[in-house]
Amino acid sequence: MLIRDFAPADLDAVVLLNVRATDPRDTAENSIRYNPDLLDIPNVYQKAGAFLVGDIDRDIVAMGAIQCAERGTFILTRIRVAIPKQRQGLARRIVRALEDRARALGGTKITLDTTDKQVPAQRLYESLGYTFTHNSVLENPFGVFNLVHYRKEL
Repeated sequence: MLIRDFAPADLDAVVLLNVRATDPRDTAENSIRYNPDLLDIPNVYQKAGAFLVGDIDRDIVAMGAIQCAERGTFILTRIRVAIPKQRQGLARRIVRALEDRARALGGTKITLDTTDKQVPAQRLYESLGYTFTHNSVLENPFGVFNLVHYRKEL
C-alpha cells in the first residue's frame, strides 16, 4: 500500500470509503450529510495537519487525518479501511504515518476518540501506545454516542 497525501481527484473515493468502511451499502450522500468536512479536506485537514490515503493499484483502501487542536497537540480522526482490507495492518500503517507527520509538524501529543462500539479500533489504539483518558457522551441530530478518549505522547 502506498501512503500519500490526499489529492482532489481522491474526493469521491474518500467520501465513499468514509461510510462504506462500516456499511458497504451506505451512500456518498450520507457520508457528506454526516461529515460535510470531507468536502473541504485541503482547508479542514491539510492546512494545519494532514489527510493521508492508502492506495493499492490506484484504489483508495485506507485513509486518516490529523488536525492541529492547539500548539503541539493534534487530533487523530477519519481512520477508515475498506472492509475487504481490514485486519491486514493498514490502519496501523496509516496511524503511524500520521504520527510521523504530526512529529514533523512539531506535534508532541495526539488525542482521539472513538465510540464504545468500536472495540477493534480501541484495541488498535491501545496496541500503538495510546492510553485511555476518559469517556464522554456526544448528542447530536444523528444520535447519542458513547465516546472513548485516548492520548499519546509523541
